[in-house]
Amino acid sequence: GFTLASGGATPAVTMTSLVAYVGFFAIGLGPVFWLMISEIYPLAIRGAAMSVATFANWFSNLLVALLFPPLIAGAGPTAAFAGFAVIGVLGFVFSLRLVPETRGRTLEEIERQWDPQTRGVLTR
Repeated sequence: GFTLASGGATPAVTMTSLVAYVGFFAIGLGPVFWLMISEIYPLAIRGAAMSVATFANWFSNLLVALLFPPLIAGAGPTAAFAGFAVIGVLGFVFSLRLVPETRGRTLEEIERQWDPQTRGVLTR
């Protein structure tokens, strides 16, 4: 929407793109973080580790919110949103390639998968 010439369609394209992003993020990469932190930590440290991970997540969100206006002013909206798009694609590729499937597995089975003593190599 930002790259289109000034005209009547630009606000509609921008708003539609924003709504589509929020919708797809909510059913795609959005829940991955919360699911991962609830499954990857050993039971002995899960509560504390999830607290640290949640803090890091919200602190990162704060940094993005605080740095967004200077980013828009310095790089422009097209470059800023293109950068966010690249980060989103990288996050998708990371999740697709490196996050193991845990469907149908107990927390104990998942913990054994991550334990180097019980499993030398992580498998998908």
